[in-house]
Amino acid sequence: MTEGDAEAIDELGRRLAAAGLNDLNEADYQAFRTGFAGALSEVTEALSRCSGTALAGRRTEVGSRIKAIDSVVAKLRRKETPLSTMQDIAGCRLTVPTLADLRTATRWLRVRLTIEREKDYTRRGQKGGYRAVHLIVVTSSGRYAEIQIRTEVQHAWANLSEQLAYSIDRLIKAGGGPPDVRRRLLTLSHRGWLVDSLLEQLRATRDLVEELSDPIQRDFDDAGASAA
Repeated sequence: MTEGDAEAIDELGRRLAAAGLNDLNEADYQAFRTGFAGALSEVTEALSRCSGTALAGRRTEVGSRIKAIDSVVAKLRRKETPLSTMQDIAGCRLTVPTLADLRTATRWLRVRLTIEREKDYTRRGQKGGYRAVHLIVVTSSGRYAEIQIRTEVQHAWANLSEQLAYSIDRLIKAGGGPPDVRRRLLTLSHRGWLVDSLLEQLRATRDLVEELSDPIQRDFDDAGASAA
């Protein structure tokens, strides 16, 4: 991105922050938005490959979106972020069953994509209780894309938070909103962490039992064959 391109994009961002999406801004914003289609496709393909290889046999879901204009405007106004530096216009999501799967996916993607920044919100959630791993990826086109990797429990919490944000107060997504709603979401986030941790322990125990039982079963089978 040239300095001139960045200035033109930031000027669009200033217009959006001031007036939102109107007839004056719509054509420019749609052109800007369309420029992320290739980045979105590239990262979505990588997540699908991850699901089919590193997570083969596991229950996964891949999703993608171009950031909605109302979310862009809200972020421009809330954080005063220049539009040219906003790194989550193109967003992809990988949902996996457990924390172990989440770590497997993260390791796989680190090797195969150009990761500029990684943030782990699994153990200590963001303000409001949101949990996931976020990867900011630089695609072959030079555009940024954000990957969110979540467990199924974390995904369920995020969906609930988003529904409450749209029905009650948009600030809920940023950790704001009514205090009683914030408290309930934080409680659910902590309980979700406990559930994910328990599921991970159960999976590790199951794997250990299978590892120990295989040689015992083989010895038993060998003994039975010798007796026959």
